[in-house]
Amino acid sequence: KDKKKKSKKEKKHKKDKDPTSTTGAVSMNTFGARGICRESDFHKHQRGFEVWMAEVQGIPSFTGSKYELKEYFKTFAEDFNTCSFPHEKFYNYDKWEMDDYRRQQALLASGESMTGVDDEARHRAEMRAIQEKKKKQELNDAMARMSSDKIAEMRGQELLKAEMANAFKHGGNKA
Repeated sequence: KDKKKKSKKEKKHKKDKDPTSTTGAVSMNTFGARGICRESDFHKHQRGFEVWMAEVQGIPSFTGSKYELKEYFKTFAEDFNTCSFPHEKFYNYDKWEMDDYRRQQALLASGESMTGVDDEARHRAEMRAIQEKKKKQELNDAMARMSSDKIAEMRGQELLKAEMANAFKHGGNKA
């Protein structure tokens, strides 16, 4: 009889759940960690919602019905409440935007740049410099392989071409 009581107690103990355990996909510790978003909070979270629509849903400017908009906002609110956005900026876009602006200003003050245009221009300049260096190296390698007679002959050819171009320019019949 004691064995039966003991086994029932063990079973009951196994059934007890840990209060920090997860129910579903989200733990109770993260649900609402950044506040609770309801349908009535649409105007409060409008900027973050618009950015979320553009970047996550791929709808830059929504032109659907009010019902569809509310359905999208329900999805947004669910992601907000479960802390499952792909990026920090969707929780409070205005704050993130100001922080990003401050980071850019700090980088500009330190002499660096964070804009894509400056970064791309810098990359193009680096690539151009690498190509020029490569061409100079190839020319030097070619010159090193040639004999001095061949180099003198090539220079003579260049002088002849220049004389012919000059003669043609001045209308001379010599050449």
